[in-house]
Amino acid sequence: DVNPAFTIEHAPQDMYAPYPMIGVNAAHYVGLHTSSFGGGSVSPQIYFEWEFGLDTDPACALDRASFQAALNAFIARHPTFRSVVRPDGRMETREDCPEYVLRETEGDDHHLIEKREKMMAMQIDPYTWPLFIVQSTQLPARTASRIHFSVSLFLMDAMSDLILRHELSVLYRAFL
Repeated sequence: DVNPAFTIEHAPQDMYAPYPMIGVNAAHYVGLHTSSFGGGSVSPQIYFEWEFGLDTDPACALDRASFQAALNAFIARHPTFRSVVRPDGRMETREDCPEYVLRETEGDDHHLIEKREKMMAMQIDPYTWPLFIVQSTQLPARTASRIHFSVSLFLMDAMSDLILRHELSVLYRAFL
């Protein structure tokens, strides 16, 4: 007879009520307030990039409006991406979040390196929505685009990373 570590109960009436963090989130929360690395708190996050261009699938430069629509559809579909950390160590899903606006810049390979370094060094404030940053860079001659993602680990683990990548790709193609 094995007792489950936890049970999941569907409670739509409590969707916006504060909820406890799971183990890894609680560890991130402790690290947020006790880390001696870098002289203070460290906001855990993951950084990754997607490239769109003539050599990618689909072979096209980024359609910014379609990607922004896909990203906002993903945010609307996944309550976790509307969540924030509360000062009491719990999480809370926000009922109303503004539309996320994709910021775009233009640049060359040097610009990409600078943007990558800057976004990897950013500290996402876990108490303020959004707990992610998504920006795009249009490369010279408008032949390719790069999407830059920095996402708080309060929102993502390995499985949710795969879900984000898959669903955002599907949604983007649907909005094209």
